Amino acid sequence: MSKILRTACLTIVVLFGFMALTCDEDCPVCPKEPEPGSYNVYLADDNQDDTAYIWVVDSFTDSLIDSIDTPDKYITKMDVSTDGKYLAALASGAMLIFDLEIKEVVYNPPVSGYPLFVPNSHQLVLSGFGNENPKILDVEAGTILRQDSLQLRIFALSRQLTHGYGLIGNLDSVEYCVYDYATMNLVKRHKIRRSDGSRFPVANMTVSADEESIFLIAGPHKVFKYDIRSDSIVDSIFIYPGGYFGDLECTADGRYLLVSEVTQWPAFPIGSLTIVSLDSFQAMRRLATFGFNPLYPYAPSELGDIAITPDSYKAYSCPSGFRGGVPVAFNLTKFTAQGLSGLPLGNHVETVAIGRKIK
Repeated sequence: MSKILRTACLTIVVLFGFMALTCDEDCPVCPKEPEPGSYNVYLADDNQDDTAYIWVVDSFTDSLIDSIDTPDKYITKMDVSTDGKYLAALASGAMLIFDLEIKEVVYNPPVSGYPLFVPNSHQLVLSGFGNENPKILDVEAGTILRQDSLQLRIFALSRQLTHGYGLIGNLDSVEYCVYDYATMNLVKRHKIRRSDGSRFPVANMTVSADEESIFLIAGPHKVFKYDIRSDSIVDSIFIYPGGYFGDLECTADGRYLLVSEVTQWPAFPIGSLTIVSLDSFQAMRRLATFGFNPLYPYAPSELGDIAITPDSYKAYSCPSGFRGGVPVAFNLTKFTAQGLSGLPLGNHVETVAIGRKIK
């Protein structure tokens, strides 16, 4: 090859390389990173000038955009219907159903339980350990459609079937179960044991986006992966010595399992969000929250309840325990944490829920 031809070829390669590096945003070849969505984030505050509020935050800016008065200060769990019209809140006295368009309580049934809206429906599934038997509420009609005598806690609802994934607590064991809330029948129940047959306490659980695995918080600092098809534990991960788990949730895109950590105060000041890769089932990041606790500047926020935006871009966690701290927003792309310190929050924001996308 002549010297002139070699020079021409090198020039073409360099030019193409430069074009690739300076690609236009409208280039059909190079993929663009998706823009984060803007969703309503609902935070229940139980102590602000002796008045209770549910604060509404825009997930894109993490700024306060609205507030809702609530008649009960002690809201411990919330869920929002798929279309964003209704919010169900488990309060100290009973269930509160808010119409989010008018921001008022429209239904206050004298029942309780952890609320989960049926996907693409205004029906609500309530359940809980102890005396909280499963119930199905029609929010718009304001009636209880069905209720069961079985005692179980449903942690997640299937997106394809009328099934709920939950736990049944017994004196000698904990059973994983699949419950058909339409017929109020158990589809499956299976005692959870280690590979050696030993039992262990289960505090919380969640389900993967593909509904092939469940993840169980067990003991003070271990998470088990349980295969739904084979009804067996297939993996486990040790997170952190001295830490205790608050909540766990899977991202909708199937990439991560998020686990909130708290601690025994003050020996081990822990307040982190552990991000577990679902591909490898290994902890890949721990996002700390030091500096987000205005009452104890040297301590982290004691994380608890977790909610994730549907685009899997952000997660929010509320403080647990009386030392608390402010709610924290976690960017799951940049792996950063930011305390929502600009909100007029009181002493205890215990629960968070994600609503519909803001137009």
